[in-house]
Amino acid sequence: MQRLGRLAIVQDPADAEDPAMPTSTLEFVTADFVVSLAQLGALLVRLTREPAPAKTHMPAAQRKLL
Repeated sequence: MQRLGRLAIVQDPADAEDPAMPTSTLEFVTADFVVSLAQLGALLVRLTREPAPAKTHMPAAQRKLL
């Protein structure tokens, strides 16, 4: 997703009911944001007020893999 200009937002493992889930995600993804559940709403509001990044072209063969 990040290759397409998308953001990766992951819940802080210390804040999660099941820390294994966000911990596993962080092993495979470089998160743009790691936030607590309490911070998530404010972050999403802030991000929706910012201009969206330009679209990134992806060849059809790569789209099939998603």
